[in-house]
Amino acid sequence: MILKMKMERIINSSYSNIGGILVLKNGQTLYENYFNGCTVTSTFHVFLVTKSIISILLLFLSRELRIE
Repeated sequence: MILKMKMERIINSSYSNIGGILVLKNGQTLYENYFNGCTVTSTFHVFLVTKSIISILLLFLSRELRIE
């Protein structure tokens, strides 16, 4: 709990570009919080980040399904 509070304090004081953090494990939400005026309904412009995320997901999928 103390680590969570420290992290949130650092984000609120030093990282104005973080809108939210969501941590999932096995389909369960372990942590969800929003910062800098953002809420669960806020939208974000991700631009070129999407390509990197899709590439990583395809890499994991290819390893799981042995796609060549």
